[in-house]
Amino acid sequence: MATTAKLAASAVIPLVILAGMVAFLLWPGNSILDFGVPLPDVTIERIEFGDRLITAYIRNTGPDTVNVVQADVNDRIVPAAIEPSMTLARFAEARVVIPFDWVKAEPYEIGVTTGDGTRFAKAVPAAALTPVPDAGQASLLALLGTYVGIIPVMIGLLWLPFLRRLSAGKYMFFLSLTAGLLIFLGIDALVEASELRPQAWPAPLAARRSSPPSP
Repeated sequence: MATTAKLAASAVIPLVILAGMVAFLLWPGNSILDFGVPLPDVTIERIEFGDRLITAYIRNTGPDTVNVVQADVNDRIVPAAIEPSMTLARFAEARVVIPFDWVKAEPYEIGVTTGDGTRFAKAVPAAALTPVPDAGQASLLALLGTYVGIIPVMIGLLWLPFLRRLSAGKYMFFLSLTAGLLIFLGIDALVEASELRPQAWPAPLAARRSSPPSP
């Protein structure tokens, strides 16, 4: 009984100490992690183009609550509706709806400005009508999924009778070949992801911040 209690205590005590350290560091008013003045940061995650309408989906990725006071298109202030609220708590989302007669294939830069005059923007190289999910798109995705996922598997299963007739050495050869191809595809995917990451990752705060647009 004593051995069991000691074993349980040795498992629980490190977790209690770790929880206490985390609580101490994150406790409100603790100045240990206060490294300076917190700066606002608003990320424009997605931009959609509708019928004479531009919709930007934004998120407050900064440490403090911010107020989004205005929106602009190509540095020109435009009327906009910010839903559900202009005040965004940390990690809160909002939708900026801008009535705008945009032109297809033209470049646009959508910006939002916070109450302290900091502007955040995201550029779209060529505007295009955002597709709306419907039965046609669902059918197309189902067809692509069949071609990519189901048919190759069925073709691979057709090799099963052939593989069953092979000797152990030949079977291991094909197994090694398959494993090598999977490793190659995994490495190639990692290389492609590392090349595309700088394009998809949000721009640094200093690069996205600019002076407020002039009226």
